[in-house]
Parts: sequence; structure tokens; C-alpha cells
Amino acid sequence: HEALADIEDELAGLEAQAMAEQQRMALKQALSELPERTQEIFRLNRIEGMTHAEVARHLEISDSSVQKHLSKALAYV
Repeated sequence: HEALADIEDELAGLEAQAMAEQQRMALKQALSELPERTQEIFRLNRIEGMTHAEVARHLEISDSSVQKHLSKALAYV
């Protein structure tokens, strides 16, 4: 019974990994369809962890522009 439980646990882990990979690929595909600036802002904020203000300063745009791009990206993905 213990060996079967271990196999089931391993299978569940593999299924979770496969699902996570599918989600990453779907997100990557969706983001690739957005304008480059929107992709960059999403990456800086959501992946690199920069705040809206930091992104705005880094790209020399307004905070409201950052928010608009992020809203667009999040609504799309």
C-alpha cells in the first residue's frame, strides 16, 4: 500500500508540473501578442518585482501609463 501511495504522489506531482508548464506556455504566448512596451512593463512589474513607481522611473513614463499598460496586459492574459 505504501509503494502505491508513493507512486500516486509522484504521479500527482508530475501532473501538477505538466499543468504549470502548460500555464507558463499559455501566458508566454498571450504576452507575446501584446505590444512590446506592454510586455516590458508586465515583465518589470510582475516578473522582476518592480513597483509601479519604479517601472515608471525606469522607463521615464508616468505612473498612470504603467497602470494602463498593466491593466491591458492583465485583462488580456
